[in-house]
Amino acid sequence: GLVLIHGPNVMQRYMDDAAATAHAVRDGWYVTADIGALDEDGFLYIHDRVVRFSKIGGEMVSHTAVEEAMQSAAGAEYRFAVVTLPDRVRGEKLAVLYSGPPLDPNPLLAKMTQRGVPNLWLPAPRDFHRVETIPTLVTGKTDLGAARRLAAECEGKPS
Repeated sequence: GLVLIHGPNVMQRYMDDAAATAHAVRDGWYVTADIGALDEDGFLYIHDRVVRFSKIGGEMVSHTAVEEAMQSAAGAEYRFAVVTLPDRVRGEKLAVLYSGPPLDPNPLLAKMTQRGVPNLWLPAPRDFHRVETIPTLVTGKTDLGAARRLAAECEGKPS
């Protein structure tokens, strides 16, 4: 379910932003936007995220912004889906599914850098995975759960 936290060390409100506070804090509980579950020993496991951000190296990275930067740099013949996968060093990392012709990520990443995209937003070239189609819902939006599972399956396989 949705992970909420409470305690004296948890943020209580956004300064001068009642609307953001109302969205993020409910009855004194901070809504993390993470989906998780407790195991039989009481350990919390995070399985998904309600919002499309990753926390990498302590910074929030918008998946939508990364996708838009990639799309702009690569062109209309490609479609991208950015998801979060676990990373031993940073906690999370960006993984990219893309459809279209084979793509060398290095020139794409260089173009994004030239356009001012922060280095933190740049997935590693090994984390680009070419797929026939990006999983979608009936609405046409990316099926983020299926995309994350597909990216996890692609880990360690040649792209």
